[in-house]
Formats: sequence, structure tokens, C-alpha cells
Amino acid sequence: MMAGGRAVGRVGTVVEHVDLGPVALALVKRGLPADTELMTGPDADIAAVIDAESVPPADEVGAGRLAVERLRRGVQ
Repeated sequence: MMAGGRAVGRVGTVVEHVDLGPVALALVKRGLPADTELMTGPDADIAAVIDAESVPPADEVGAGRLAVERLRRGVQ
């Protein structure tokens, strides 16, 4: 996954949806805005979009960060 000429993630599984056509699962950087123009493919020539409904709220602490904080406090 490329945005503005830089790598921002990677594509995993791709399936063919009967109505939507190709649909892919991808991991992208957490701070990436949902309206970012993305490109993918071997030559970065295939347009991609982020489903805004799948993006967690910006003010929500991520699971990894929460786990680190709990370890530092000694909480099980």
C-alpha cells in the first residue's frame, strides 16, 4: 500500500465479491486518515480505499498500548 509515494501498509487476502468486485484486507499505519488516497499492486497503479466504518476512533487507546501500560503497572 502506497500513499503519496511512501509505503503505508500491506495487502493480505483478496477475494472477489459478487457485487463489489475485488475486496482486500490490508494492514495500514494506525494514524493514516480514512480519506487517504491509496495505491496498490506491483506497480502501485491500482486505486484502493479505506472503509471508514472499520477505523477505530482516534481517541481510543490501542490494544497493544493498553497491554504495555498494564505490564508497566504490574496489573494482571
